Amino acid sequence: MDLGLVFPGRNILLLIMLYRSDKYCPANIPFYFLSLVSLAGVLILLWLTRWGIAINNDSTVYLASALNYSRGAGLSEWADVGQLKPMTHFPPLYPLLLAYAYKLGLDILVASRWLNALLFGSNIYLAGLLSSKLGRWKSSAFISPLFFLFSTHLLLIHMMAISEPLFILLALLGFWFFIQYMENPSFSALLLSGLFLGLASLSRYIGVAFIIAEVIILLSLRKTANKTTALRLISFISVSFSGIALWVVRNICRTSSTADRSFDIYPVAKLSLLKGVQTILWWLMLEIDMNFIGFMRFILFAVILVFIFKHWSSRVKSVPRKRIPAIFPKPVVFIILCLASYLSMLFVAIIFFDPAITLDYRILSPVYILLLLIFPMTLKSIKLNLLLMLVIALWTASAVAYEICWGIDVTTSVKWNAYQRFNWRKMESLALLGRLPDDAVYLTNDPELLYALSGKIPVLLNRDKLLTLINPEVTSPLTKIKPDTYLVFFKQKVSKPFLPDVNDIIKIPDRLIVNDSPQISIYLIKP
Repeated sequence: MDLGLVFPGRNILLLIMLYRSDKYCPANIPFYFLSLVSLAGVLILLWLTRWGIAINNDSTVYLASALNYSRGAGLSEWADVGQLKPMTHFPPLYPLLLAYAYKLGLDILVASRWLNALLFGSNIYLAGLLSSKLGRWKSSAFISPLFFLFSTHLLLIHMMAISEPLFILLALLGFWFFIQYMENPSFSALLLSGLFLGLASLSRYIGVAFIIAEVIILLSLRKTANKTTALRLISFISVSFSGIALWVVRNICRTSSTADRSFDIYPVAKLSLLKGVQTILWWLMLEIDMNFIGFMRFILFAVILVFIFKHWSSRVKSVPRKRIPAIFPKPVVFIILCLASYLSMLFVAIIFFDPAITLDYRILSPVYILLLLIFPMTLKSIKLNLLLMLVIALWTASAVAYEICWGIDVTTSVKWNAYQRFNWRKMESLALLGRLPDDAVYLTNDPELLYALSGKIPVLLNRDKLLTLINPEVTSPLTKIKPDTYLVFFKQKVSKPFLPDVNDIIKIPDRLIVNDSPQISIYLIKP
């Protein structure tokens, strides 16, 4: 007997039984699987970040403000003039966590790496739990975690030192306790939901959208208002908005601005909309520069979607239109409302406050996760046949293979640009920078990045200070050059009018090249 045929056949039969009936699916099995996938997520992310956490422009602000806070300068960032200013553009929770990790004696970059790995595993677990609870289907605990794990855009978010992973965790916790409250009205569950969503808004301002969604649900849960309902609503609003209210008051007192944004009417940029389209295609597993395995993964996923569409198109036609809303239970309606509230608040923010927001995979990641929570419901009533089971098995295999190839490609090649910076530990220039004296003067065109990567106190090299280096007779705010003065120039920093470029650096006389790489140049400036 060919054992190679027996065991795959038996495994497929087992998967079909687990999928179709709770009779063959003991209560604990899906959650054992969920725990294993979550643990795998932690290990995968640690492997992907083995050369260090990825850093983008926002990361430098978070890391620098965390270092400033831990060193007694408060949550502050580097202004264009090279001086510290209070951080208001970003919420405080993520840099505060990193600051306290640094105070405990941990390296801030190592701490952010381990924090993100734990957040990735926790988010996978919570997504599986919520999906299973929403669909009242144990097999959801198999489906949502795998999609979470195989989504390269979610991996990419968790590979960077940014606030999105923390925001996702807190939002999912808020959703969990609010759904608990909807099923069994408990005042403590409502307060915990408000607490976690309030913390989520301190990770990303747009977390307020989820608080608004919960307020709408609370107002609609009971037809007649009473003192208990009013008290619970007031308590929820007080708990959820107290943190963000205190942060806004702090910002106004220090900078006369709520969040470093001004109210106006801005057009939505075409580039932002194109980014949104690209992000949606990414969700559908159609990525840029895919290999053959990636195309196979995309085609197989498209076939699965065709199966789903074909099944539901015939089913919806047979249901009277008046009964369609009744198909969705209240918790699912809540998730859909959160989705609508998030998108509405996002476009309000772009049109009236911050036109620089782009609809990229980071900004839209909560939308994907909300859709992922309810996606297994579309599969619950589908009868599996051998063909569909084979397609799912092949898709799973291709997804695993593609993620391995993608991870190797991302982590073995140095990808350095103005948006995301990988493998900083592999760069000889940064290793050398760490060995230079801490009490030296460090001129740089990117103070936040230099400070975040090395902890060296930076001095912004603008064009006025550059003129002093080129011609010492020209007066400028630059102080007298000290014996140990280094120029650290990041070659692919976003170009700004007040910053020098590579051609300007060449004009500086008496500069000694300490190290030169495609990404960074380090010079010793002679007095």
